[in-house]
Amino acid sequence: MPAKPEPDNSHRHIADSETSSHSFLQYLRETLRPYVGLTSFTEGARHEMVQDDVQDAVHPVPAHSRDELLGAYLEATSGLLELFSTDELADMYRSNVYAHDPPGWGLDGDLIPATDVALAIGAQLREPFTCRAHSTYYFRNGREAAFKTMLGRQNLSMVRLFTLLAFYMIGACQRDTASMYLGVAAKAACVLSLHRASTYSNSSESESSSNRARIWNSLRNVDVLSSFIFGKPKSLPAIRQSSSQTHLSFEYLGNDNLTPFNSIVKGCSLLEEIVDELSSGKILHVPTAESLLEKLQSWSQSLPTSLRKVSFTGDANVSRNALRSITSPTGKDAISQGDLSARQKLAGALHVSCIYYFAVILISRPFLIAYLLSRLRGRAPDQLIPNPDEASDMAIKNSTISKMAQLCVSAAMRTAATCAAAHRHGYSFGNLCLLKAWVFGAGLVLGFSKFAGEPRKDIDEAFEQVNTVLESIATQSPQAGLYRETLEAFRESIAKWHDRVETEIKRTVQHYMDDILVIHGSAQNQTTIGPNFPSGAFYTTDTPQSYTDDHPPGLDAVGVDNAAPWLEGWAGGTPQSSTQVLRHLGFGDVISDYESYDDPFFNFEPFEKLFYSVE
Repeated sequence: MPAKPEPDNSHRHIADSETSSHSFLQYLRETLRPYVGLTSFTEGARHEMVQDDVQDAVHPVPAHSRDELLGAYLEATSGLLELFSTDELADMYRSNVYAHDPPGWGLDGDLIPATDVALAIGAQLREPFTCRAHSTYYFRNGREAAFKTMLGRQNLSMVRLFTLLAFYMIGACQRDTASMYLGVAAKAACVLSLHRASTYSNSSESESSSNRARIWNSLRNVDVLSSFIFGKPKSLPAIRQSSSQTHLSFEYLGNDNLTPFNSIVKGCSLLEEIVDELSSGKILHVPTAESLLEKLQSWSQSLPTSLRKVSFTGDANVSRNALRSITSPTGKDAISQGDLSARQKLAGALHVSCIYYFAVILISRPFLIAYLLSRLRGRAPDQLIPNPDEASDMAIKNSTISKMAQLCVSAAMRTAATCAAAHRHGYSFGNLCLLKAWVFGAGLVLGFSKFAGEPRKDIDEAFEQVNTVLESIATQSPQAGLYRETLEAFRESIAKWHDRVETEIKRTVQHYMDDILVIHGSAQNQTTIGPNFPSGAFYTTDTPQSYTDDHPPGLDAVGVDNAAPWLEGWAGGTPQSSTQVLRHLGFGDVISDYESYDDPFFNFEPFEKLFYSVE
């Protein structure tokens, strides 16, 4: 494994107080600690973050390179933000003279700081994290203009500028700061009544309904999607008092480039609906989950072909070439406009796909956790099989819980496979700030499935794909490198647990049986019989009888009588409540708020909040 480059002095590591206290990662650490003890995974900091400090100013890059940075901005925000009109983008590309004087730029005064931050986001996508000179230069200029006018001028340009500042800060791993910028943008949007659909018919020509809706929905996309990563409530108010949805329905006619944006706007509406439903006590409610999944499937099937099938052949060294073109006076290694367009389309399609798979994980992950925890406690009679309909055990075959659990694993595998396919075809991700968090969240799901389930080659391969993608992103994002280190620590905990189980099985077997024949031979003549499982992969679902003092308490073997609640079919069909699901999985009589349930191996309080976290 190549060594991760050390960050320079312009970056500082901090203990992260910015992630949700109920994050999925922290939950896994607390859950696995009784099984594997103290490891680098269970005892690691919640997240170690790397913040990019503003570096010394450098001279602005040549005009042709600024065009490339604008192209990189459109790639980084593809499908997520539509903050500039077609005319504004044309003006930004036509501008060849850099000066903070509107006549020199030939731009509207309010467009100059927004262009600066857009260039900063583009540079952030491409520059190695050890050299942020260009991105921080442009960001500083835009931020300075933002704070000069933030209180005196509440207009669409202010909302746009602070949305851009927030997006940049997400990429820089400064989540609290990003949340503050989002709060300013949200408050300004409310002052302008952007959340009231009735005001759109009275908008002036300079603030057309289309521009207002684009800026509102852009802010709302970032607000909704980042809330799952921050683990914090949204900044925007609800449009309707009866719902927390913030989506303003508006058709952007005559612009095919807005297809990913329109799709993500609708996808975020579904995410808000999912949060509404699950937060009302239905986190393990099968009928609710099935209803939400049907709505997601209806949305995915309505996606245009351009988002479902993308042809791309890229240059694996595009990030290196793009950086060289920034500093080269001739622009010899500049990326062609055709390549930039293809990258923007692929980035938009990746964002749409990851949002879909994340939504599926959001709905089904509680079922996977409940299922795998019951398995760790010795109550699940079979592995998490690829197709529950093929199971010989009728309880598994008819179990909706098993199918929901498998759905979560499959969504994580699809996330990994989709991003790995893009990487395999030459797409270098750069610092795609939201995608890296979605990929990491998928890796945590796959890792927990590896920990508590039987060996499965497809899960192992998907886990490796996640690591490969994060390694690719780590060149531009130190946070992606830390994500990868966390998954490597998770891998070590998985191996430790599997070794412990294997040792106990061997100890139990050797107590009753001896090995009486060992056959030696030439290695070149050896053949493999049966599936190619990794070493130490064979162990049963029953927990061994014998334990040593260093084993965690409470892992006693579960006999047939104790396993009976799991083996029984659902009484009266599909379970109708979270309590029924947990009782059926063997967690006893659990009341709806779980306050009276005492089990050191199952922490119910954060379990109720798990759905509101990517990582």
